[in-house]
Amino acid sequence: MSRVLKMDILQMRDEINRSMKCNYSRLSENDVKKAKLHLFNLSEDFKLKLKETKEPDLLINIVEEDKKNYDMPIDLMFLVYQRLIELQPHKNILLDFASYLLDIGGPDWEEELEAIRKFTNDDKIHEAVEVALKVDYLKYPFREGVELYPRD
Repeated sequence: MSRVLKMDILQMRDEINRSMKCNYSRLSENDVKKAKLHLFNLSEDFKLKLKETKEPDLLINIVEEDKKNYDMPIDLMFLVYQRLIELQPHKNILLDFASYLLDIGGPDWEEELEAIRKFTNDDKIHEAVEVALKVDYLKYPFREGVELYPRD
């Protein structure tokens, strides 16, 4: 992977984190719309760059940084973990993803995290990977009017 891609995805991560901390109450309605659209577009670009990423160390860096404050959007972190698991299906990474599911979702992904833990602890890594890669952030439909990154 090129150094440019590495910098791009890390810079995107940083910009996403800054955008998530935006104090929308201090912005005009028009600026709120622009800020939300910027975050949406940035998140979509991040997803594309993530698919191109071939270096597990880069993704481990993103995971470790997120553990400090949990400031990345959860849906993006699911994708980071899943890409990392695709690239490096290691027992510790699988268990780390299961812990993340517990920390951020509690009972929402309990079935999945328990399956990942069971398979991983039984050294059935292939099965654990299959479960981990099927975990869907949108497991439960959003209520009407709720969007991850509103476009309006």
